[in-house]
Amino acid sequence: MRMAMLAVAAAFLVFVPAQAGTYTSDQLGFSAEFPIDPEVGTPQASETDAKGKAIANSVIVQARVLGMWNAMVTVDSYIRPAKIDAATTLAAMPKLFVGQLDGTLTSSKAGKVDGKPARFFSYTTKDKSSSGKGIAIVVAGAKPRTYLVLTSATSMASAENNADLEKFLASFHVK
Repeated sequence: MRMAMLAVAAAFLVFVPAQAGTYTSDQLGFSAEFPIDPEVGTPQASETDAKGKAIANSVIVQARVLGMWNAMVTVDSYIRPAKIDAATTLAAMPKLFVGQLDGTLTSSKAGKVDGKPARFFSYTTKDKSSSGKGIAIVVAGAKPRTYLVLTSATSMASAENNADLEKFLASFHVK
């Protein structure tokens, strides 16, 4: 009987949507309250040296409902010593992201997140099918890290979804 109850409980858990909470990664160096439990991607080489050897890895952590909304963090971690200019990097990150979407940057301003230099921005896609907000952050050091914290929503997203996306952005912290 106990085993049958456990099987029913396990089956029930499979059909219950993932409950959100604070996602924390010491390895990636951040915490955030995603609207639902996020998926963590596999590290991919994001920058290479002149010999083609990886000097930085990129990992994407995201929670989404296709066609409605997306909450995502892209972390680039240098695995070898590197120097990056925070001001130049922060100015470029939103433009590069929006350019990949063939979108329009609708606002951009400098700021700080946990004392680290940041750029807060908003954007819309060219076809106006979605829009969102983002934060680009640079954590300096011998092996620097950059963060691109992003949200996007379509007209299908509810007011509650949009509030959850705002909460996600506000909850992001660098460790």
